[in-house]
Amino acid sequence: MPSPHERHSIKNPERRTIRDDLVGELRQGTSTKLIVLCHGYRSSSKHPALLTLSKGLHQKGHSTFAFDFSGTDPMDIPGQVRDIQAVTASFRKEYAEIILLAGSFGALPAAISATQADIDGLIAINGFFGFMPLGRAYQSKYILFRLLTLVAPAQRRIWNYYRQAFDPAKVTVPVIVLHAADDMVVPIVQSRKFFHALRSPKKFVRLTHADHHLSRAAYTDEVLEEVLTWLNDPRR
Repeated sequence: MPSPHERHSIKNPERRTIRDDLVGELRQGTSTKLIVLCHGYRSSSKHPALLTLSKGLHQKGHSTFAFDFSGTDPMDIPGQVRDIQAVTASFRKEYAEIILLAGSFGALPAAISATQADIDGLIAINGFFGFMPLGRAYQSKYILFRLLTLVAPAQRRIWNYYRQAFDPAKVTVPVIVLHAADDMVVPIVQSRKFFHALRSPKKFVRLTHADHHLSRAAYTDEVLEEVLTWLNDPRR
């Protein structure tokens, strides 16, 4: 039987203090796969949908690790990629496969990590991949960020990194992309563009009834079913 979950801390070599260590919840399963869950913009590993997915995957025997990105800037893509690399490196010797599961903004650093870190698969849910269109809630934030890249060094650094590092065509691992058809926060066109640019084995799932935050049990159940089918498919 899978063992109970536990808090787990990973020393982050790219950060300066112990406060920057990566802390998350590890659920140890019976399979040789570890699913690393990455949260979205201004969210955390305690997001209800991530908790539900983590529990559901664990009940099916998979190990999961849901952690919080370090740092204070929710748009620090380079820092988030380094965090993912530190997590995967920490677990690499313990699991035969490490697969990233990322939602919303977290799908962007996860997609970059799929070209840089030692991982074996990518699950992107309602992902944001760095371009328009966006729903009203985030459109103004995106426009402000783009304007700041013209005058603010911190934002310019992030934008330049994104332009150089984000290249779906360089992803070589299997990918499943899931997106809510009527997502009002991050429209489905984001995932369609990302999916079409991929050159690795891939699958696209249009979630008929879900919303962006997977706010109902039926929405997370649909995602969990699709993800488990993909994970168990030897042809992926």
